This record gives sequence, C-alpha cells and structure tokens, in this order.
Amino acid sequence: KKQTHPEKMAEDRPEIKNMHAVLSGIGKFSTDFHKTISGYDKDNIIYSPLSIGIMLSMAAYGANETTEQQLISGLHLPDDKEANKNGFQKLVDTFNKMEKVRLNLGQKVFVSESYEVKHDFKHTTKNIFGSSTRHVNFKHSSEAVKAINKWCAKKTNDAITRIIDSHDINDAIMILASVAYFTGPWLLKFDSENTRPRLFNIDEKTTKHVDVMYQLNSFNYGTLPDLDAIYIELPYEKLHREDATSMFVILPNQIGGLSKVEENLDQINFASLVDHHLKTEIYLHMPKFKVESNLNLEPFFEKIEMSNMFRDDANFSGISERQPLKISKIIQKALIEVHEHGTEAATTTDNNVLFESSRSWHTIPITVDVNRPFVFVIYHNATNSILLQGHVKSPMKD
Repeated sequence: KKQTHPEKMAEDRPEIKNMHAVLSGIGKFSTDFHKTISGYDKDNIIYSPLSIGIMLSMAAYGANETTEQQLISGLHLPDDKEANKNGFQKLVDTFNKMEKVRLNLGQKVFVSESYEVKHDFKHTTKNIFGSSTRHVNFKHSSEAVKAINKWCAKKTNDAITRIIDSHDINDAIMILASVAYFTGPWLLKFDSENTRPRLFNIDEKTTKHVDVMYQLNSFNYGTLPDLDAIYIELPYEKLHREDATSMFVILPNQIGGLSKVEENLDQINFASLVDHHLKTEIYLHMPKFKVESNLNLEPFFEKIEMSNMFRDDANFSGISERQPLKISKIIQKALIEVHEHGTEAATTTDNNVLFESSRSWHTIPITVDVNRPFVFVIYHNATNSILLQGHVKSPMKD
C-alpha cells in the first residue's frame, strides 16, 4: 500500500487549505498595495502587507453591500466566509507558534463609545483574529491617544510606543490600527569586531559613511535578470522547519536601480528562491540599519478602489446598528532594526537549532557589497508569505 507523506497529509487538512486560500488572496492584495506605495518618496520605508490585509479582513466581517464588496474584492478573498474564518484562525495560530523568531503583528478596531458593537463582530475579531474590538472616547482626545498608544506598546513589548497623535483623531468614529515588529537571531551571525565605517551610495552623486558589517560564509545567492539585480538570503535560526524565516536582500546592479526592482518585485517567486539549494561562498558587506515607518493608509486605498469604507455612505452595519459608521483613519506603524546578531533584540543562544548542510558551487568566493539603495523582505517559508518588506536608501550610522 502506497503511503502518503506526512507533510502532504498536513497540506490536505481543511484548515491548511483554507489558510493558504486566504494567504493567496492577501498575496494578490499585497502586490496591488505595493505598486501604490513603491513610489512613496521616503528615504527608508517598512510595512507589513500581511498585517494590513488581516486588519481589513477583520473590518470586512462587519461590512455589507458596496463596502463589503470592495473589501472582499480588493483583498482577493474567497467567497466562503466560514472557510475564510477557519483559514485566518489557522494563520494566527501558526504565527503564534513561531519560536526562534518572533512576529508581533497587532491589528485593532477602535470604535467610538457612542456606537454599540454587535456581539457577532466582537466574537469574530476576538476568537478568529485574536483581537478584541475596543471602545474609546474620541471626544477626549488625550485619553483616546493614550489608550491606542498603550495598546501599541503592549503589542510590541515597548519597541513601538506611539502610533497616533491627537490630530489623528479629530472627529474620529472608527480607527483601524496595525503594528508590525519582528525579532530574530541570524543563523550566520556577524562579528561586531569586523564592523567598519564604509561608504554607502545614496544616489549617483551622494555618498555617506555608515556602519557596515562583514562576514565570509555560504549563502543562497542568485541573479534576477528581469530586475537587473541580485538577491542574497540571510536565514534566521529555527527550531523546526515550520519556523523557517529569512531576510532577502534584493540589491540592484546599478546605484539608481531601486525603482526598477520595486516596480517588478511581484515577479519574484520567493518560494522558488528558498528551494535553490546550491550555496555560494560570499564576502558579504552589509550595512546596519533601522527603519521605522508610520503610514496613514487612506491615500493608498483610494488608488486601488477601496475607498468606500471612508465615505459617509459606508455600510458597517455588521459592526453596529447605529449608522452612518465609517472608517476615519487606517494607520500602520512598523519597525525593524538590523545588526550583527540579527534583527532587533536577538542575542540569545540555543543549542536546539537546525543547521542545513550546503555545498558551494563557486570555488572562489565572490564579493557582495550592499553599498547602494536596496529592498529587503522578511519571508516566512511555511506559509509562503511576506511578513514585512521595505527599502533602505540611507542607512543610519550609529
């Protein structure tokens, strides 16, 4: 009798299929969203398309008519609402089980105290998405700001302590807030004694000295001809294969090549890049960097025809009987800090770490010098999802 592989059996379970179905939709939404944000004129930017997608999916369960149709269509979600709930629940559970790396994703619906929230919506956000709907008094702006920022700090272990200011809540009725914060130790760490100031090309005419880390090691590396770029994968430690997470650095071949990379980022199949088992010996020069972004997201949703939720005729009758109810503001704050040990506070050691053998197909090491604007992507292999992404145009020097 032919035996079925355990991993294949797991893939056939309904909750796994449902999780991949909602992730497939959010992946398409992420592509649409990225195209609107890639031209955002900031030196450095970071955001979590996954967290934004989960947050909007929560709101969709309280929407009806045109508002619901725009959200479901924009998020590319399947029609089966119950299957989607099952998929989101499995997704949240999967991320909560990550051990060597830690993904702090927080999504919250804050509603004015003058609107009574329906039991079904509160039940869905709490039990499916792990996020209780919160009443706040927007008329007392200082209290509302304090409550929202306190939630933000708690979700990120005080790494992000402020997401909103009093001017953000003028005449607010409902605010959707998202925070994203990731920590993890490199599988292949850098020695801080090798960190040196080196020149970074901000553009063709401007350079600056930044702190650059260095190591010689075997990495997953390759070329991306259609993007006129190369990639290098920096894996994080993992306790089990389902925990596997990596940072991909997408480095344009030209100093001014960032826009071409960002315009074509959706062409990259990260799952196939991870499956590329041949490793290359590399002299890697990588800048330390810290990126923190606070994004007001309404303008980006206008561009992808998801604007009804902000209008007076929005229908969120699944959240409250009292109407009109519309979203006043959608905000996301995300943070990443990369240094010798890994991403943010990652200095712990553990002997129960999986190491995978690799063979090198270059006999002579090549040099990769990340000395010009680049894209970074935090990729989770088990769910084939992008947790965080952004670009660095100007690393900060300590």
